[in-house]
Amino acid sequence: MQLGFRSIVKARGGMEGLELAMKHLPDLIFLDIIMPDVDGGKVEEKLNENPETKHIPVVFVSSIIDKDEEKRIGGRLGGGEIIIAKPYSSGEILKAIEKTLGNL
Repeated sequence: MQLGFRSIVKARGGMEGLELAMKHLPDLIFLDIIMPDVDGGKVEEKLNENPETKHIPVVFVSSIIDKDEEKRIGGRLGGGEIIIAKPYSSGEILKAIEKTLGNL
């Protein structure tokens, strides 16, 4: 599912994701909170430390919260980042993209 984007880059872990973000400078990053090698929070922290990547919005996806918790917190983390509980639908991903980047 590419939703009209020219490209989607996928990583298998936090370090690879960080490297790809620095190489490709994407418009948006989806991060799982629990990942091999480096967790999503640490990846976001590293992105924010880099002047070239700190502007890139992040949407978190995670199984550490459920749909009820997602609703209770309004789908946002303390820093304002969107979070989507797993399992998620393509519609939920599209909504997060629209909230973050505006209507496509």
